[in-house]
Amino acid sequence: LTVAYKNNTPILSKLNLNVLPHKIIAILGANGTGKSTLVGVLAGLVPQYTGEILFLSEPWGENARRRSAFVFDRMTFPALFNAKQIFKIFSPGRIVKTQTAETLDLFKLDPDKPFFLYSKGMRQKLGIASALIKNPDFLILDEAFSSIDKIAKETIFSHFQTKTRNGRLSVLMSTHSSEDCNRWADY
Repeated sequence: LTVAYKNNTPILSKLNLNVLPHKIIAILGANGTGKSTLVGVLAGLVPQYTGEILFLSEPWGENARRRSAFVFDRMTFPALFNAKQIFKIFSPGRIVKTQTAETLDLFKLDPDKPFFLYSKGMRQKLGIASALIKNPDFLILDEAFSSIDKIAKETIFSHFQTKTRNGRLSVLMSTHSSEDCNRWADY
């Protein structure tokens, strides 16, 4: 995969990445090294690239995006919406009430609190929770933990590890934190 912007200087050059199923894969790098560009390509936000992206041996496209969920470093939702309303937007059809309750409890989210009243870390937790409520096969995180406290991070990553071990989730995360890579990533 190669991506270049206006002056044709490659941001990503001949990237070859194999995300193994049911693993947590981390991409560690400094600012400006192409981590967010890669996530943007996968999300369909960066349409100009050369190369091939495969998902389960098929070309990356709408089917892969439907089976994936994305969390960016600055998640934003309608200001007056609460967590339950946001979950309804992201869920594929009807959400089971127990699933909503379990997710709210895991992420320590107030179901009725409007988004604009959440702190930056709580907004990020809500972004991750809304991605998980979709039950994706592939979760793609772009520096999603930069504002989340250590205790919450432990809980969330433990949840990811349980889901990956049970064969229900693959995770690709970009980060600046070598500590997160060493502690949580399989690769």
